[in-house]
Parts: sequence; C-alpha cells; structure tokens
Amino acid sequence: MHFSTIAKAIEAELLPKIKGSRFIGFIAPVTSRQDALSVVSQRRAMYPQANHHCFAYSLAVANESYCSDDGEPHSTAGRPIQQVLSQHRVQDACLVVSRIFGGTKLGTGGLVRAYAGAAELVMSEATIVETQLSTSRTVQVPIRYAEMVKKSIVNFDGRVTSLDFGVDSAALTVQIPLVHSTAFHTYVNELTGGRAAFSSS
Repeated sequence: MHFSTIAKAIEAELLPKIKGSRFIGFIAPVTSRQDALSVVSQRRAMYPQANHHCFAYSLAVANESYCSDDGEPHSTAGRPIQQVLSQHRVQDACLVVSRIFGGTKLGTGGLVRAYAGAAELVMSEATIVETQLSTSRTVQVPIRYAEMVKKSIVNFDGRVTSLDFGVDSAALTVQIPLVHSTAFHTYVNELTGGRAAFSSS
C-alpha cells in the first residue's frame, strides 16, 4: 500500500498577522502517537509565549488520526488542521499550528480560516513524497544461509538494517514493504527447509 507523507519537518508563519495574532505552522514526519505528542511538546518549548498549540496527526500503519483544539472553541482549530492533512492525503505526519494571541478575538469563522490557512501554508511548502507501508522483522537462519538471505532482500524491495553472526546461526533485521512480507517469509522458509525463525523488531 502506497501513501503520501512528508520528506522532512518544516515551519511556516502566516503573514501578515491576523488582528495582531501570529499563527505559526509546523509539520513533521511521525510514525506513532508518541512521536506526534513529542512534536507538540517541542513546539510548546519553542514557543512558550503561544496561547494555543493546536494540532492534528495521521498514522498510516495504525490507521489512526487525531486532532486537538488545545483550548480554542470546539472544532475551530484541530479539525481544520486535520482537514488539510486529509485533503492532501498525507499520513505519518503531525501538523501543529501555534497561536500567539494578539489581543483581539477572531470569532469562530475567523479562527477556522486562520488555522486552516496556516496549515495550508506549511503544507504547500513541505516536500510531499510517496512511500509504502513497511515492517521490520528479524529472521534467524542457519549461518550458511545468511548471505543468500541478505542478497535476496533486494528482490522484495527491502533492505537489511543489521546482521549479527552467532556460532551456528545469523540474525538479520530487515525492513520490507508489507505487500512483500508474506512472499519473503515463504522464500526464506523454503530456502532453509523451514529452519528460519521470524520475530518482530
């Protein structure tokens, strides 16, 4: 399964200020809820003067999405940010918009436009890339099969991230697209005569 994500983190500020308020957008690649919340924490630390750090994230493997208004009126911040992620079909990303209050209230419509605008701005400046769902597995095989398994991984669009040799066996940690995972398991089992052991990394 292919999906879109962003290549690297980027920040962009909506200009000019809206009735004195600053809206600073930031998007970063993430692969878990913990990653996303860590991004939000980093933004809080970077802009401690901001009154709100509203955000949304979307995760491909977990098929999970979430948004937060962080104290703004219900659905005026988190949901517009989430809609920008959805419209661009971007996953494995967390988008945060930090607001530094300028002294004048914007009203619900004004807030929606401001948060959506800041989210759209940072999204427009981000580099969107196509990727595919992958999984990390450790496979333990008799030592004489290690090099054959290592060389074969490219046939499944995967890569070996580590290789450890023991006395009689070798453990290879591989990153492989989910769509090829079953075929890779079958190949290794047939190659080793069923003497391979798989585990999640």
